Amino acid sequence: MPVNDDNPKGPNPVTATTTPPSSLDAERGDLLAALATARSALTTTVRGLSDEQLGERPTVGALCLGGLIKHVASIEEGWMRFVAEGPSAMRYDLPDGVTWADLAAGTAREVPQWAIDHQSDFRMLPGETLAGVLARYERVAGRGRSR
Repeated sequence: MPVNDDNPKGPNPVTATTTPPSSLDAERGDLLAALATARSALTTTVRGLSDEQLGERPTVGALCLGGLIKHVASIEEGWMRFVAEGPSAMRYDLPDGVTWADLAAGTAREVPQWAIDHQSDFRMLPGETLAGVLARYERVAGRGRSR
């Protein structure tokens, strides 16, 4: 039992709490089921749409239904990298001499590739199709299910 020698009242036992593996398995199963339900709701929304409809923007913003699915797939992919690689997977480095303020204001002399990719995730790019967007999302989801 660990002892805290600085405690004048004597030993200070430390109690570790652990979650039994069966509880973790059940919780993991519940989380995966909830994620599967959310994925299904999202992908069912676009089934039957044409590639053109998938890229339509109902507002002045760049976001479209295809972009929404691309963005969600990208975010899930990022979290899977975090699971595998740890915090280094969430680094977003800026080029020398570029600040976050420059990037936010649109005045950066150089835009990092990760920022360009992030912006592309919100819209359908030339040549992208419903089948391709859904296939990518399914690949990402499959990696998440297997972890």
